[in-house]
Formats: sequence, C-alpha cells, structure tokens
Amino acid sequence: MKALTADDFTATRHKVEIPEKDGYVYVKEPSADFILDLLNEQNPDEPIDLKALMPRLIADTVVDEDGQPLFTAETQPSGAMYMRIVNAVMEHSGLKDFSDQVKNSNAAP
Repeated sequence: MKALTADDFTATRHKVEIPEKDGYVYVKEPSADFILDLLNEQNPDEPIDLKALMPRLIADTVVDEDGQPLFTAETQPSGAMYMRIVNAVMEHSGLKDFSDQVKNSNAAP
C-alpha cells in the first residue's frame, strides 16, 4: 500500500464516443460541491426527481479535453446523444447504484 496524495483524489474522466457527431466528450466524476448540494437539498422522505437532477448532473460532469464544462443546466444535448451521455454519466459518476435504489424505492409493492 502507498500513502495517497491529493492527485489520487482528483476526478477521473472517461471518454465517451458520440457517433452522431463523429466525436467524443469526457465524463468526469461529480464535483464535491455537486454532491454536497444534492445531499443538502434532498428530503429523505421524498423520491429523487431525476428529471430535475439530470441536467444539473450533465452540466457538472460532461467536459471537453481541457476539463471545461460543455453544457449548462439550460443547454443540454438532444435525442440519442442525450441518452448516450446520461447512460455514461450514470455509469461513471458513482450514481448508478444510487439511481437503482431510487427506482426500487419507487416501485409498487
């Protein structure tokens, strides 16, 4: 085992191909600010509104080669590109298990 450094805790990013545009974007882990805001805003007695959450999550995690955000909560990708990016964001953000828990908690008994 090694002693960890600050670099060991920087967000990793994953290349996501967007064939519709013959290119790619990067998806990084959500920022600490994003996670803290989410935890602070979420009422534990209410289901998470993924429709409201996803634009903010995409804005926080989808970046260009220089690490600069590509989207805002108001400007989002469209169509098939949106679903491709949402799937990548959920897979690489650490929130996929979280989303599965939400789906299970909203399922009818």
